[in-house]
Amino acid sequence: MAVRTLLLMALALFLMVVAACGGSEGPVPTSNQQVRDAQDAKGAPGSTGGGASTGTSVDRLIVRTVNLTMLVKDVAGTVETVATIASDRGGFVLSTQLTGEEDSRYGYISIRVPTEQTDAALAQLRGLAVRVETERSTAQDATEEYVDLESTLKNLEATEEQYLSLMKRATTVEDTLKVQKELTSIQGQIEQIKGRMQYLERTSATSLIIVEMRPATSPEPLVQPGWSPLETAKNSIRGLAGFGQSLADFAIALVIWSPVWVPAGIGGWFLMRWLSRMARDSGRGQGAGPSASGQTPTRPPSAPSDSQ
Repeated sequence: MAVRTLLLMALALFLMVVAACGGSEGPVPTSNQQVRDAQDAKGAPGSTGGGASTGTSVDRLIVRTVNLTMLVKDVAGTVETVATIASDRGGFVLSTQLTGEEDSRYGYISIRVPTEQTDAALAQLRGLAVRVETERSTAQDATEEYVDLESTLKNLEATEEQYLSLMKRATTVEDTLKVQKELTSIQGQIEQIKGRMQYLERTSATSLIIVEMRPATSPEPLVQPGWSPLETAKNSIRGLAGFGQSLADFAIALVIWSPVWVPAGIGGWFLMRWLSRMARDSGRGQGAGPSASGQTPTRPPSAPSDSQ
């Protein structure tokens, strides 16, 4: 009897456990726990963690840029022709600019053409030039960046699914608002990554060509416009008259300032004469020095005469 009672109690306990496990999913976890669960989805097994682990093959994305500097006969006409070439090759014009006067204009135009049409478009552009001064081509490989963005996008999308699941299970307004805040942040990051990926796809599908154009011949005329021999003669006469006026001004100033410079000139003249006289007297005194001391200067012997 006791054994039967124990068996009945064990069976009842088992049924209660099974009913509890097969019932509702239980209370919704708190908002902090929800956020942690959603963030842990980034590191969950099976999630991608880098460009090399995506397992998907991506064609190489090459962003090519070409700069041309050309001398052309007609700058404005060549700008229009370059725009037509871009349109015919399936591309489009990004920007154009014309600077300078009618006869001395400089032109700038930037276009994009499909990558497979780049070489053919460049050949046409070279044909428009009298001479190509410079041509520079650069290429940037954006494949690694694209693969990394693709991997990050998959992780963010998995996290977004976790937050959406938690949003459905939230039972309070506070939990709903907190989950919604995190979900909005994740969705914003997803949109930014998608935009960057689309930009890389578009720029790698087309090549950027920047063309600078200058006139092939100098627009400067042999004789400058506005030159007149009569005007040149007038300018020469004006210069001569100005020189004569300057001389007259100097003479007038010389006369007016004569009370100052005439006495100064006379005084300077007398001073120079006195200094010159003092120098001569000093030289004479030095020449008479031996006679004053009582010594007779020795006369050099005379040469013998022929009569002796």
